[in-house]
Amino acid sequence: MQNNIVSFDLQPGFRGFVAGVVNALREQQVYCEVKRADGTQIAAATMEAQGNRSTLKNVMNNRPHWSFGLFDFEATIFVRITHKRDGSWANSKVVGPLTVDKYPESDYPKTFRSKTVVSEDLDNISHDDCTVNIIEYK
Repeated sequence: MQNNIVSFDLQPGFRGFVAGVVNALREQQVYCEVKRADGTQIAAATMEAQGNRSTLKNVMNNRPHWSFGLFDFEATIFVRITHKRDGSWANSKVVGPLTVDKYPESDYPKTFRSKTVVSEDLDNISHDDCTVNIIEYK
């Protein structure tokens, strides 16, 4: 199967979080890893869920999100999505990220960067089995 990892740059000076929803009978797993430009891992988290419109949960603290940053250096986030098939984790087909940026305005001077990644576990080609949102803000 094709590569199931997507990556994109995180902006210095931003904080962020990862959250998502699952719409699949198979258990879905999202692994996020943040690395510096030199490849050094800075942070990582695993989130899992299964069911109809189920919220992904961080396996370390059961929260419905994983927060990262504030970074004062360039970094990259890697997002890998897998699903449980026949008792082991298998790669999901990943599409994205879809990017939406909101720039500061005079009446609302906040900046947001949103990336959405969707996946398919190859049961029905719906591309809604796992939807992951990565939000950066400052």
